[in-house]
Amino acid sequence: MSETDEQAENLPEDTETEEGTTDYATETTSYLDEEEESVKSIYDQANFISGPKVSQDSSLGLDLLEFDFSFGYDCLKYFNLTVLDEKTVVFSSGNFIQFLNVETKEITLRRSALGGGIGHIRKNGNPEFPYFAVAECGDNPIIILYVWPTLEIVCVLKGGAFKTYANLDFNPDGDLLVSQSGDPDYLITVWDWQHHTILLRTKSYVNDVYRVKFSPYVAGQITTCGLAHIKFWKMASTFTGLKLKGELGRFGKTEYSDIVGVLPMPDAKVVSGCSWGNILVWDDGLITFEVFRSLRRKCHEAPIVQFYYLEGELWTISMDGHVKVWWFEKIDQADPPDDDRVILVDPTYDFYTPGVKLMSIEKRNSRDSGDTFWYAQDGNGGIWLIDLNTEDEPKPSQQLYKCHGGKVTGLAACPYGNYIATLGELGTLYLYNYITKDRVLDYTFPAPGVCLIWLPQEIDLTGEILLAAFGDGQIRVICLHIPDINSGEDRIILHVPQTIKPHSKPVTTMSVNSKGTILVSASEDSTIFVFKVDVHSHQSLLIPIGFFPTTDIVSCITWHHELENEVLLGCVHGQMMQISLPTEEQPYTGVSFKLELRPQCNTFTTYKSQIKRDNKIRQIEEKKAKKVAKKREEMERIKKENPGLEIDEETFLADSETEEELEPLFFPEVPNRIIWLKYTPFDTIWLSMAGYDAGYIYEYYIDQKDPVPIKFRFLDGAHEMEVSTYTYTQNREYLIFAMQDGSIRVNKVNPDDYTDLTNYFTIAMHDNQNGFVPKLCFSYDEKYLFSCGHDGNIFSYKFNPEDYKFPKTFSRLYRPEHYCSSVPDSDVAEKLSLEEVKIKAEENKIQKLANEHKSKIRDVLKSLKERYKKLLISNSKLLPSQIIPREELEPDDRVAQYVDQIFADKVEIVRRKLAFDVEKSKIQVTKLQNYFTSPCDRHTVLVHGINNPDCAIITVRQRKMPPIFYEMFDIIEQKLKEEEGKGRPPERALPAQKAIIAKIDKTESPLEFFLLSLTPEDIAYRLGPKLTRLLDKYRGRRLKWEKRSWEAKLEHKSDSKNPIPLIGA
Repeated sequence: MSETDEQAENLPEDTETEEGTTDYATETTSYLDEEEESVKSIYDQANFISGPKVSQDSSLGLDLLEFDFSFGYDCLKYFNLTVLDEKTVVFSSGNFIQFLNVETKEITLRRSALGGGIGHIRKNGNPEFPYFAVAECGDNPIIILYVWPTLEIVCVLKGGAFKTYANLDFNPDGDLLVSQSGDPDYLITVWDWQHHTILLRTKSYVNDVYRVKFSPYVAGQITTCGLAHIKFWKMASTFTGLKLKGELGRFGKTEYSDIVGVLPMPDAKVVSGCSWGNILVWDDGLITFEVFRSLRRKCHEAPIVQFYYLEGELWTISMDGHVKVWWFEKIDQADPPDDDRVILVDPTYDFYTPGVKLMSIEKRNSRDSGDTFWYAQDGNGGIWLIDLNTEDEPKPSQQLYKCHGGKVTGLAACPYGNYIATLGELGTLYLYNYITKDRVLDYTFPAPGVCLIWLPQEIDLTGEILLAAFGDGQIRVICLHIPDINSGEDRIILHVPQTIKPHSKPVTTMSVNSKGTILVSASEDSTIFVFKVDVHSHQSLLIPIGFFPTTDIVSCITWHHELENEVLLGCVHGQMMQISLPTEEQPYTGVSFKLELRPQCNTFTTYKSQIKRDNKIRQIEEKKAKKVAKKREEMERIKKENPGLEIDEETFLADSETEEELEPLFFPEVPNRIIWLKYTPFDTIWLSMAGYDAGYIYEYYIDQKDPVPIKFRFLDGAHEMEVSTYTYTQNREYLIFAMQDGSIRVNKVNPDDYTDLTNYFTIAMHDNQNGFVPKLCFSYDEKYLFSCGHDGNIFSYKFNPEDYKFPKTFSRLYRPEHYCSSVPDSDVAEKLSLEEVKIKAEENKIQKLANEHKSKIRDVLKSLKERYKKLLISNSKLLPSQIIPREELEPDDRVAQYVDQIFADKVEIVRRKLAFDVEKSKIQVTKLQNYFTSPCDRHTVLVHGINNPDCAIITVRQRKMPPIFYEMFDIIEQKLKEEEGKGRPPERALPAQKAIIAKIDKTESPLEFFLLSLTPEDIAYRLGPKLTRLLDKYRGRRLKWEKRSWEAKLEHKSDSKNPIPLIGA
């Protein structure tokens, strides 16, 4: 390592001077002087490439797993596309820097330096510096500046982050670099990269920061934005040194929003996007106004991720696939009213690429103003070349690179050829030839993909059948006809001969037993569905047997290694279920598919805290034992030097230190998920847990009562790390793990101890933060290994074990003609599941029988009615003496009473049967009303405009005030009335003085001013005996004084009515 690296490890410590500022004046000056000599340091590129690792005393070679190719990249990662020159773009793929030549479609890769993933890649915009910066992730990550195209390393920067970097940016002159780190420190750091030094560093925010950007116009102005915030920074020179001052943006009346796109303007204002697609204009830390289109339509239908300002025009790039151009002068000069800070502006140009989710764009040739082509990162999978020509008709967009958008959820290898099939969360199915590195087929399903199975040749000799599970609850049978090499055909045909919906919610996983006779699928509706597999008929491959409700949502499925119909289920909250499944349709499933099964159940109980405590106790005991042994040696030495000296051995060997306090046992509030489980050769169960319990492999019996596992094995080198999935080689000589940090771990199985996992090989591959690997699989000949991840990457590796016997390959049963045909396939939310279809059919059958019975009754009644009418007519034609009175032809009342009584008895029986449920429902409704509706005085009402449905008014829910509020309200009203009455003239006195005095009552006296802060209950019951006596005494004296004053007033009034006669009158 060069001298620069050694000095970078000792970067000056930052000194916090005030909130949001950092002082580096003292340290930086001396450090710059030392670095002047190291600017020309030469770095060895080989030292900055991470590689595989093996365990201590491992028998495995470093070439056991050799990286072969990458079939995708993380296209949902913000700003994961950088243009290096007109023909080359670069992006990160897990632990690789991937270079794409857009003309030749050639891909070259370079591994990360630390093996912790790539945070961000940014090119220096100044042509004097042909460099691009790569921010690595990992423990104490670094930033490396490469020369393009030689990839020589010119600079290595250290000390800007603790774990990860989120974003980088160069200033317009290219001599400064700003970096934003991620969790847990969230530091913003300004670098003088030419001198390998930190100029400024401070904490940016407490949550994720997506973007950091230098102002292209105002020197020293930086803007950061991210999760529900935006922050404005200024680099200021003071007499104490250079400082970085930050001001958090205040949203005011605008709703808080995540911000991705941001651009400082020439007048020091800042424009940003928001989560609902509008433009926000900021000035002095406040939102000046919000920009809408006319009629208050949103500027975009998705968040804005980027802005560009070109010749007075503001360009906005959004995830909705639109690039819009706005005349900024019209926005800048707008002066909306203070009570509605909104302006309405329409774009002058609108470029749209259908089906594209724009995550970032960069100009193909930034130096050529006449070049209107831009490279675009597509969040739905791929890279595009789009023409943004505002003068002539733009050319159609061209897709340069295509891959999965988002998570890759399924992976399966062809059982006879050099193909792998992958399934993405967007419903895309891709078929790759991993030898030629070509994508030979792509197909899109109308639902998000969950998992994928390619039936092996032991089950299906043709090797054409794939099973795919989806988020709409359906399982689709895929028939893939790949022509034989000698047939002369090159077209691959895909058909979907069967779609079946066993679940009403998304499928979580599915699995086929080793014999290929049973398929089990699990879903978020907490059920499993069992199918019989008939490979002889591709049109009806899956024959429903029935479903069984589980204790919780099933997260993983495995099969017994000997019993073909015994399945083991793991659930999301630690439950395990072992079930013996039927292999044929059951006779009792005519009405419902529900199976009558008797599962064996057990629940994982967290034990990791106890393991840690036991390890701690063992360490303490070992420490004490060493201390006692040392004291014993000292005691023997003293005895030898002083013969005859008596020493109390117990006192001498006693430990003088206090006992170390042990941490309390920890139990997660929510039990953790079982990631996978499997049977061992001894019919025990291996468990891999998520969350707190990760880092160990636990072993249980399914029927054991003791919650303590019978065995547990700590995974060396994987502390607190989940094992996301696993696979064995065919001879079970190697066990491959996919780890939580995206690395691949190959364990050499110890034939004498199957729990021994200490002999292993590991290599970092997928993204360390977002690289969950749901699937691993080998090629048909086990010469290649494949992995797919939630970071959108698909990696292939060459498997090179020593002294290994690869499995034999079998030729497939090739059919020149493709017999499968597709059925209509759609993602219909109203489509019923198999159980719902059966229930509906049964209901329809019952309804049909009921309708037939009603029809028969109606026919009988109609016939009786006609006979009755004829009888009345015949009776009316008889002689008067022979006519039977109408009353006698009416049915006997006792018959009607009898029928009514029978009906009433039946109703009473039903009422008694349902009494408990009715009462329970009433109590539930009452509780819900008391909790949600009764406390509310006003409920939420939403009113939409008839002509303009987007215009709406909503009322605010208001709770009822407590009784004490109304009591205090009455007291305050009384006080107000008294204040109002003070200035009024006295009213005419009542005729009787006693009546007036009688109305002066103690209870009607106004409340004392020193009791206004107390409630009536406190005054009446909580003052205590002493204060109550004093208050009564005070009120009695006040009442006596008031009576005296009233008497004096009345005497004065009576004297005025009888005036004293004047002398001499």
